[in-house]
Amino acid sequence: MTDPAPRITDDEVAALPVHAGRADLLEDLMATPVIDRTELVRPRARRLTPTWLAIPAAAAAIAAIAVVPALRGDDGPRPGPGSSVSEAPAATDGEYLRLDARGWKVDDVGESGGLLSVSFEKGDLTLEVNEYPAESYQSYYDDRLDVSSARQSTLLGLASSTFTYSARDHATIRPAEGDSFVEVRADGMGLADYEELLGRLEATDVAGFAEIVPPGTLTPATRDSDVARLLEGVRVPEGFTAADVEADGFLDAYNAMTTVAGAVGCAWLEAYDAGDAPARQEALRALDGSRDWPLLVEQEAVGDYPEVFWTLAGDLRAGARGAELHGAIGC
Repeated sequence: MTDPAPRITDDEVAALPVHAGRADLLEDLMATPVIDRTELVRPRARRLTPTWLAIPAAAAAIAAIAVVPALRGDDGPRPGPGSSVSEAPAATDGEYLRLDARGWKVDDVGESGGLLSVSFEKGDLTLEVNEYPAESYQSYYDDRLDVSSARQSTLLGLASSTFTYSARDHATIRPAEGDSFVEVRADGMGLADYEELLGRLEATDVAGFAEIVPPGTLTPATRDSDVARLLEGVRVPEGFTAADVEADGFLDAYNAMTTVAGAVGCAWLEAYDAGDAPARQEALRALDGSRDWPLLVEQEAVGDYPEVFWTLAGDLRAGARGAELHGAIGC
């Protein structure tokens, strides 16, 4: 009979060098393509969209999209960047998308860094539209071939590929044009209903998109006033202004709060690394005080981002450098 495995004591657990590993893990997560790739923290009650994970990151406007020859199956040539002809485009550069279908509404939206993510919902049904860099198209296409074979579809007037995750879960990849490509994914409907819904997606401009986003969404037209409002009650480093917040597109209320809080938090982390002892103490006091920042208090009711933010001061006191914590809040 073998001896039982030795037990580790609570003191021995506390002494384990886990902090550095945690920082490394955060860096690895931020370096991992999200969707599979992504982006800003979503509320805990919502399904995570492919373009946004529980670590903040990026998204922006739908790029130019033009008509290309039809796909010829998995073994034939695959549409890719630049594979367009000079027909009238289904959407022009800088335009957004809306869903012309009764009962559907925008659930959440995020835009920054040149990529867009928008989620539509109707009861228990969801449809997500995500944009990715053009250079990632082939890797995404190949990845989806591990899900199912490709079915020829049409998305915004362009021959595209649809993949089936399950009888009620489908995704369609539109070939890259310009700097980006689009993937649509829907849950809760059969293939026929899904393909009918794809045909309901249509291009719209900034003003048209602003009409359908959820209440409280930060828009290009309201950017300055929204950022100023979210900064109320937030302690910022000397010299920090609303111009230091990178929020130039559409961000739903939750993602707007994440973006603004993240910009301030990153500035305090940088001040901590660059400062002398008094400056570091000031940064710690500001981060400790973030538990009373109105935007984080409001966020806490629907999402986990504040809980991550509120660990920063403790991590710094435990020996972390501010730069090691950038990934945790989306610097």
